[in-house]
Amino acid sequence: MAHGRFPVPAPATLEILAGIPLGSIDEPFEFITPTGAAIVAEFAEAFGPMPAMKIEKIGYGVGTRVLESRPNVLRAVLGEAIAQAAAPDGYERDTITRMETNIDDLSPEILGAVTEQLLKAGALDVFLTPIQMKKNRPGLQLTALCEESAVAAVAELIFRQTTSFGVRMDRVDRLKLVRTFETVQTLYGAVTVKIGSLAGETLQVSPEFESCKALSEKTGQPIRTIFEAVVQARRAVKSGKQVR
Repeated sequence: MAHGRFPVPAPATLEILAGIPLGSIDEPFEFITPTGAAIVAEFAEAFGPMPAMKIEKIGYGVGTRVLESRPNVLRAVLGEAIAQAAAPDGYERDTITRMETNIDDLSPEILGAVTEQLLKAGALDVFLTPIQMKKNRPGLQLTALCEESAVAAVAELIFRQTTSFGVRMDRVDRLKLVRTFETVQTLYGAVTVKIGSLAGETLQVSPEFESCKALSEKTGQPIRTIFEAVVQARRAVKSGKQVR
């Protein structure tokens, strides 16, 4: 450079890549240009391990420079994300991000609203845990579980809507029952039911709350009544009887 030797990425490239996870490799060459950095910064929605997917197309770009430790190849994969299939033990497995922050100076009313906003922003689950903080202050630990693609949005919302100065993150593995959905006809109308199975055996049956809520608003029946009607209707279907 005009001012002497600089480390890579070059200053302009590094500015573009601010906020994007980076790593170094043992090669004395530039591996990302300002143009490449701009494309990544503008179009990439998330960064992390390759998700489970049905691969549709694979593309390669080959450079002319000879590298010492790796081929000079850039590979791009286009595919459709899929849910991971159940393992031989019957469980589905995936990896999610756990985000946590401790708060001792925010109204519970605001935290309640933030919880709803985090769920709308893509969090899979949000919960508050009472904790004892420094200076003997009672506080709350805000925890959000989310897919990698929602990490940036969830973090920004926490910083904007709470008094947090930092968020801890780690990736956690999950075991899940195989989930399927059924439509159950009740005396009041149709309701969606979530079924959880392990190795073909049904272990959990749960009426979807929003489906029950919508039917409750439509019919004027209490949500509890709708729930009970769903349970009765499904039992009747399994036993071959008809609910009247």
